[in-house]
Amino acid sequence: MEVVVPLTRADLPIGTLTDVVVNMRENAFTVVGRDERGEYAEYTFLWESEHVLGPILHVILSVLDVLDEALAKAAALLGVEYMGGGGENIPARLRSHFAGVDAVGSAWGRHLDSLRLGTFRVSARVATLYVPYMGHAATLNYIVFPIVDAEVEAESKSRNVVSGSVYVRSGEAAMLRVGIKTLGGMYLLAQSSPHLSPVLPTVANLLERLVEDVKSAVGLRPQI
Repeated sequence: MEVVVPLTRADLPIGTLTDVVVNMRENAFTVVGRDERGEYAEYTFLWESEHVLGPILHVILSVLDVLDEALAKAAALLGVEYMGGGGENIPARLRSHFAGVDAVGSAWGRHLDSLRLGTFRVSARVATLYVPYMGHAATLNYIVFPIVDAEVEAESKSRNVVSGSVYVRSGEAAMLRVGIKTLGGMYLLAQSSPHLSPVLPTVANLLERLVEDVKSAVGLRPQI
């Protein structure tokens, strides 16, 4: 389980980096960016040394707050409860969040099965596609830098339960694949095939707010 957070700039005790990506896992975090010379730089730390995050610690906590709030709303929509970890213990918060991701994903799967959709195949082109989750990862790279002109396809060949994946392509390139019953699959279908479920238009609204809040947390402003 991991959270990938892109930042435009980071002033750390290890130096000033730009084009920064912080990859957070339960046992450690990795900071990747470009140093003062514009060269690739990568640093990995255990959480015991999390003070190294310095000035960007509040950004990381803000992002986790945004993810927790969005997950709680999605959970309520699907009839389950998620309270979030809270506090500044980031490994504990990651464990709590991804336990919630599993619970909400399971609820989404049960909801899909209850619709008795039978076999189906859907395909749609999405001008700007946001991907907040892929498996046990919050892929916020695809929030700050969404996939442009994406082709989203999903198919289920089972009559009794929904089973399959959601595929994303951009041009000739295959970008990603996620399970249709995962939280990532739910967000992709909300943007591409909201007619499949009565909850998906609301999920799309939740995603719109999530995108705005993540960009605000990492210091980006909407382009007009």
